[in-house]
Amino acid sequence: MLLLAALSMDRFFTLVLRNTEQTKKAIDFIRNVIIGLTAYALMFAFLNFIVPG
Repeated sequence: MLLLAALSMDRFFTLVLRNTEQTKKAIDFIRNVIIGLTAYALMFAFLNFIVPG
């Protein structure tokens, strides 16, 4: 789900390069998606470490 959001924001980012306000919003959104994906991967790895299988 987050990957889909990142891909859609990439398209949005390319469309709004001239508007700095929207560009900042797009960059923040992409950053938040990356943080979310990283947090999800770390939680998954941690839970597999605690509860194997």
